[in-house]
Amino acid sequence: MERESQWTAPSPDCPRPELWHAPDRAATEVEVSQFLGALCIALRPSRVLETGAYKGYSSQAIGNALVGIGHLDSLEIDVSMMQEARTRVQGLPVSLHRVSSLEFVPKEHLDLIFFDSEYDLRPLEIARFRRFASKRCIWALHDSHHEGLRAALVELREDGVITDVLHLPTPRGLALGRYVHAAEDGV
Repeated sequence: MERESQWTAPSPDCPRPELWHAPDRAATEVEVSQFLGALCIALRPSRVLETGAYKGYSSQAIGNALVGIGHLDSLEIDVSMMQEARTRVQGLPVSLHRVSSLEFVPKEHLDLIFFDSEYDLRPLEIARFRRFASKRCIWALHDSHHEGLRAALVELREDGVITDVLHLPTPRGLALGRYVHAAEDGV
């Protein structure tokens, strides 16, 4: 496990990135994955969605937290990454789907969504999955220090799609928020 400071420079928000770890440059920080699992433990979601499974590190943390309480649908379009993720989540309440996030239709309303796909897709995903969000849905956006993603969140807020955003000071940033007027009835 490598220190996050190998890939991420200190910032005013996170002056000590060496305190976080990641398996590689593209993987979510281990501590952020653990935090997502803790969110599942605290919120008890029945249905969770992850866009961008990558190698399944966050999928595994979320899946472990959902045992006996819920299910994760994780999306990944890269076959080799999906195979590695599948090995990690074997036996957990996780379904991996090889489909674009802009085409996936969840079977039930979503109580928690983790956006971690390609940067340019994430704002589109946030807007698109609003219609599938339960009234209690919380969403999390990884890499929120990315200037384009921060600007997109401002625009989504101004457009009335999301409420105020909480930016957590992790090395790459993690934004948490809720939807405006989330759905109340079936999908």
